[in-house]
Amino acid sequence: MHAQIWDDIPDDSRDYRSVLRSFGEAGAAIAEHDWARTPLGSIDSWPAHLRSVVSTLVASGQPMALCYGPRLTTIFNAAFRPILGARAPHALGKPFCDIWFDVWDDISPMVREALSGKTIWRDDLTLFMTRNGYPEETHWCFSYSPVFDENGRVAGFIDVVTETTALVTARRDELAWREEQRVLQNELSHRMKNMLAVVQSIVAQTVRNAGSLPEAATAISERLNALARAQDLLTHMAGETADLRRLVLSGLAPYGPSAGRVLLDGPDIVLGSQQALAIALAIHELATNATKYGALSNADGKVSIRWSRDAETLHFAWNESGGPYVTKPSRKGFGSRLVEKIVPAYFAGKSDLRYETTGIAFSLVGTLTASSSARV
Repeated sequence: MHAQIWDDIPDDSRDYRSVLRSFGEAGAAIAEHDWARTPLGSIDSWPAHLRSVVSTLVASGQPMALCYGPRLTTIFNAAFRPILGARAPHALGKPFCDIWFDVWDDISPMVREALSGKTIWRDDLTLFMTRNGYPEETHWCFSYSPVFDENGRVAGFIDVVTETTALVTARRDELAWREEQRVLQNELSHRMKNMLAVVQSIVAQTVRNAGSLPEAATAISERLNALARAQDLLTHMAGETADLRRLVLSGLAPYGPSAGRVLLDGPDIVLGSQQALAIALAIHELATNATKYGALSNADGKVSIRWSRDAETLHFAWNESGGPYVTKPSRKGFGSRLVEKIVPAYFAGKSDLRYETTGIAFSLVGTLTASSSARV
């Protein structure tokens, strides 16, 4: 049967070239190539079995290459050209090892097996190559099948290949996306639990210390609004961090202090989400008190808000002046306990709330979390 197939290939080299040209540009390139300069010799002298294999290869829509003869001279079809990348224009008729020099150490054991008469199959081979002038990770599904001459000896092999780089990359991206979604879901769950814990604490403590239910409802609403504003700021900044200056300004905004009555002084510092919420609550409590009883309750009072950073230590201070005479209350409410105990706990630090004759003075010293940073 093999002899009959080979006999179907025209003996006349001109007719054979016509057969090759009929398969388009790739076939024409083979027909016109100067094979006399290769170990295969002139196309006029090719044996019938070699012509048959080449004709079959050129006619195939599957990426295929024939590596034949003592130097494994390479002949490939049109579908194989994209696999070669930038090497395609100069690869025809070149030794297989010269074309794939950068991955030769990886594929040469399989080439040797094919030349020993074995068929090699790999369904997921990773190769790092520079076929387009830059290093890239590539993935392949291919087989090397021995090709025999008219005497039954192995004379080369057929490389039938499909590149799976895009498929592998897509699967990897999908896995990465799924992992990212899992992490985000876990983070969202964690944040919701933290937020609910804060809300529960605010509600419980406010109700316990309020003089009436309407008073409790108003205080709860104001404190939850402060949390919401801080959370909006976190969301605007991608949810992980918030700028300290913007947190202070956001916390003061509902009270509308006139220009010149509030002094802000401090470097740009970005806080992690939990510490940002703690500062937001502190600003709300201090600003509410200043508006009702302190420096912002008259026309002359002022508030100085300063902060600094020493390595990983935050120093934060709120000082009022020019307001009504201040006396220490006989009973501490939830707001006082929040700024004195709860807020510093988020910084693993300590706070000091003083009732000076000139106004409220609050200071906080604590450790910034790993997610906090200084802007340059």
